[in-house]
Amino acid sequence: MRRSHKFLAAILALLGLTAISSFVPLLDAFSHANREGGMMLVLSLMIMLLGLGVWLIALAWRLYRR
Repeated sequence: MRRSHKFLAAILALLGLTAISSFVPLLDAFSHANREGGMMLVLSLMIMLLGLGVWLIALAWRLYRR
């Protein structure tokens, strides 16, 4: 395995963890949006960030195992 693949895998994993960790503050925004009617926008953003984080971590794992 090349050294650059490991470095890229580490960067992708960090980006994935960042996307998942940004999911937590959106939980608070979700409770406020529920009162103001923007619930679907925040919910779709939460699902998108969670999916992006999982996808980036899976991609990093696949690249690391290469």
